[in-house]
Formats: sequence, C-alpha cells, structure tokens
Amino acid sequence: MNNQKKMQTYLKRVFFSLVIPVLFIVPASAGGLAGSTLGVGLKELISDVSALLIVLCPLTAAAAAGFFAIRRSMSDEQDGKLWEKRIKTAIFCGVGGCLVSSVITLLASYF
Repeated sequence: MNNQKKMQTYLKRVFFSLVIPVLFIVPASAGGLAGSTLGVGLKELISDVSALLIVLCPLTAAAAAGFFAIRRSMSDEQDGKLWEKRIKTAIFCGVGGCLVSSVITLLASYF
C-alpha cells in the first residue's frame, strides 16, 4: 500500500510539472527582426559566407586529394591503402561542404 501512495504522489508531481507550464504560456514575437539592420546584415552575411563556401569547399578538397595522391604514389602498398582512404574522405568532405552550404543558402532565403 505504501508503494501505491508513492506512485500516486509521483504521478501527481509529473502531471503538475507538465500541466503548470502550459497554463502560463506567454505568446511572444520577434517584433520585426527581419526588417531591422541586424536582421538584414545577418541575412547578407549568411548568403556571402555560403557563396564563399560553395567555391572554397571543392577547391580545398581537390588540393587535399591531390596532395594525398602524391603521397600515395610515394608510399608502399600498405600505406597506399591509407592514403586512398584519405583521398575518398577529402572528396566526400568537399561534396558534403557544398551540400551543407547550399542548404544554408536555401534556409537563409526564407528570412
């Protein structure tokens, strides 16, 4: 019987901890943040950085992959496999960086 009372007390506490915050919800808005100087500047900054990343990611990936290819050609068989894995990782990161930058540009266009 003692366990049942503890369980009821616990359930009441959980219920009230979930219900009480819902009763005190206060609606709020940003108040025109998108039209402010800060909002416009932030939008421009995001678009400029994402445009730079779209150009910069493939170039750095190609440079890293080229460096890794040179290192692979100078290595033995066992190390060559490691450099091959690094080449694939560099290419994957270059493509992934372009995709992430494109998604950021897409999301920033909704401001």
